[in-house]
Amino acid sequence: MTDDLITWLRTVLDEVETAAARDLASVERHDLAVEILVEVDAKRRILDAYERARDAGATAFQTQYEAGRAAGLEEAVELLALPYAGRPDYREEWRP
Repeated sequence: MTDDLITWLRTVLDEVETAAARDLASVERHDLAVEILVEVDAKRRILDAYERARDAGATAFQTQYEAGRAAGLEEAVELLALPYAGRPDYREEWRP
């Protein structure tokens, strides 16, 4: 996976977060907006975990462990991007 997907997904999450934060002013949508903000934060944490695992080094055991962890997290990142596949700048190569 390229860093392009990570960068693209972070941009999308920024847009979603901005829209949800704007909706916090509307009482009827307050609960949904809060849920969306929490979801965006959780997705960012998954992206961060993937980047840490991908970039980890050290002993052979840690490298093997982190490589396996990175592979699993890479699939998770691709799945996180899937709901946004309808956007014009989504690339089919990112589809899991």
